[in-house]
Amino acid sequence: MPLELSLATEADMEAISRSQMAAFHPIDPVHSLIYPSPTPIPDSVITSVTSRQLVSWRQNPTRTRWIKLTDPSNPVDAEDRQFVVAAAKWIFFEQEKEGEEERWPRKGGVKVDWVPNQTTLPPSERITYEVLGADDTSYVSYILETFYTNKRKHMTGPCAVLDICFTHPSYQRRGAGKLLVGWGVEEADRRGVKSWVEASVLGKGLYEKFGFGEAICEFWGLGPL
Repeated sequence: MPLELSLATEADMEAISRSQMAAFHPIDPVHSLIYPSPTPIPDSVITSVTSRQLVSWRQNPTRTRWIKLTDPSNPVDAEDRQFVVAAAKWIFFEQEKEGEEERWPRKGGVKVDWVPNQTTLPPSERITYEVLGADDTSYVSYILETFYTNKRKHMTGPCAVLDICFTHPSYQRRGAGKLLVGWGVEEADRRGVKSWVEASVLGKGLYEKFGFGEAICEFWGLGPL
């Protein structure tokens, strides 16, 4: 039975967050800095990721489109919870208007408020994250500031931004990513705007198939991005 693509709703976000973490943790080091977790992933992390994604969505409800893929033959996971095969977040921007809220944080305005201060916690409550530096707020802020510096420089004017795209490991290499990227590129073409994506080398091949080129390449100890 083919996968079904549809617009997601807020009710889908917990299932989306579970598949997001399954797809990226712990193999993607940048994701593990922005969405840190010990292994195995506890329910508290899924709750936190869900909350953060919903807050971001509600801040830009008219610009943001979350799309999801589901498998009608496999609607729930092993624990009888809603199962989302794959999902993507596309953001569609129009021309900036005077007095409009800035689309990206200003330099120095990145807030890393999801990491608890481990030094204030008793040893029994301290978290061992999978990726070194995930509990270092100044380091994570530096990483995010690099991303936002590039966003402020390139992602201006009317455009579409693929903010995140992932497939649950049990469905990878079955064409799910192609469907998600294709949906957004088609919508961007319909609107007559350029598309942007920030990707690791793991997703580079998929995006190049849709005509994405390399505007800037960053290389950290985490790997090329």
